Formats: sequence, structure tokens, C-alpha cells
Amino acid sequence: MMPIACEMTMTNPRPTPPPKSRRDRNDLQVERRTPHILLAEDDFEMRGLLADALRSRGYKVTEAVSGMDALTRIGPAVYSGMEFEFDLIISDIRMPGVDGLEILAGMHRCEGAPPVILVTGFGDCQTHLHAERLGVVDLLDKPFEIDELYSVLRRVLPPPRD
Repeated sequence: MMPIACEMTMTNPRPTPPPKSRRDRNDLQVERRTPHILLAEDDFEMRGLLADALRSRGYKVTEAVSGMDALTRIGPAVYSGMEFEFDLIISDIRMPGVDGLEILAGMHRCEGAPPVILVTGFGDCQTHLHAERLGVVDLLDKPFEIDELYSVLRRVLPPPRD
């Protein structure tokens, strides 16, 4: 496995002062943006099906065709301390080059990293235990029902904007 280094330093933006009165608090509108998901899957058909299903539920989806492609998309945040662009990463485990467990291992070491959901067609007990130790949010064994994924998304992300 190719280790992913993480030398991230987070800068905390200046906190907004609390509202002065109850009326002010009620008048505040919390800006809610559409959750952004990075989907790393090397199988063209599976990636298309998942991306379409996620978009149909209102999520913004960026598709990565390989683990290396996913790394190039998250690399700026991992290596330079920029804020992560993605709210969640969904990755297949078995991909050529960099696999989903390597991506998870790198995210596990980064402060402020998005949660990771892994999917696999080869989910033995050892793989599940290893992924759990690395902090996976959930590991779905293929084939899975799309409602299983939606259930995990409801636990991890705010609902998409209407």
C-alpha cells in the first residue's frame, strides 16, 4: 500500500459573535449548501449508477475514475492544508494503483478530513476490521441496495438543499 502523508494545519476562521437577543437569533439564516461527495469507483457502470442515484437525491457529485484520480482531487487539502472541498468520500476498495483503503488511511490521519464510506465486492472479515480500525463510516458489500447507501448518507450528511 502506498502511504498518504498528511501534514495539515488548519486555520480557524474568526468566530462570529453570538446574537445579542432571542429575536436576533431567530432572524439569523444559516447558509446551507449542497453536500459535495467525491465518488471514486473504477467500474464505469457502477460509478455512473451511483453518481446518478446520488444526484437524483440532490447531492453534488464529483466522479473519480481511480484511486489516483481521487488523490489528485483531495491532494491540495491533504498536502497543503487547504480546506477539504468534499463533505464525504465514497470509494471502492479494489482499484488499480491506489485503493480505497489507502485513501481511507490518508484521510484517517488528517484533521478536518471528510468521512469515508467504502464499497467492495470482496468484503471479507479481515477487510471490514481493517477498515473499521482506520475509521470508515460504513463499508457496504456489493451488491447492495441503494437504500442502504441513502441510510448511511442520512446519518453522515445534512440533507441536500431543496
